[in-house]
Amino acid sequence: MRTGHLEQIERWAYFVKNNPDKWKKAHSEFINAIFEKHYEFNKKLLKSPNGKEKLQQLRRMRLKN
Repeated sequence: MRTGHLEQIERWAYFVKNNPDKWKKAHSEFINAIFEKHYEFNKKLLKSPNGKEKLQQLRRMRLKN
């Protein structure tokens, strides 16, 4: 069963409140993993045929929104 967004926020707030020394490390690891996946995706895309053009197109799409 999928939990709702609000439930996830409440669980995270509970964790932060009850683990003042642990939450920052977990949060930093999560954020760093997101950036690492982004860089890996870009590198893989650049190696594909027309990768540079595809990446430029994605960036233009992002800027429009």
